[in-house]
Amino acid sequence: GSEICIRDRRTSHATPKSNQFNARAHIIPGLSEKDVEQLKEVFDSWDVDGTGIIRPMELRAALVKYGFKAQSTTVYDIIAEYDEDESGGLSFKEFLKLITRKPKDRETKQDVQKVFKKFDKSRKGFISLDDLRQVADELKEEVDDSTLREMISKADMSGRGQISFDDFYQAMIKPSFYQ
Repeated sequence: GSEICIRDRRTSHATPKSNQFNARAHIIPGLSEKDVEQLKEVFDSWDVDGTGIIRPMELRAALVKYGFKAQSTTVYDIIAEYDEDESGGLSFKEFLKLITRKPKDRETKQDVQKVFKKFDKSRKGFISLDDLRQVADELKEEVDDSTLREMISKADMSGRGQISFDDFYQAMIKPSFYQ
């Protein structure tokens, strides 16, 4: 038969397409298959060298890109906590655990407030569609308005079409937010 092949960046030889990413194999509580596929795209964009592992410098670069002051010690702390196979970086499975983790005691409302302020550009006390559009544009993320509206509707507990700090906080601490 005419088997379709893709080029595997890690080994530089043709690999049968059946070895392509299978989102269903990575579904965990709180994530749909579509969520896993989107997170795989994020993972791949952070895995600059295409090794299948996000190395410390790649993690740091991604965090800086998203506006965080990522000190090397913070990056190594994250990797030390989630690098179960001791590869020195984060595999996709480990990345998913990091992304869906439950907040620790040290992650306070104050920490979430700092992130909220990065989205609430004009300090209105809520995040609007315009705020999300601006953040997406700053990050050079191509996201259509219907996707942004869907994000708002998932987090908006009041039904006003905007995300209050309380809505944002609940979304950030709930691993099941993505369901």
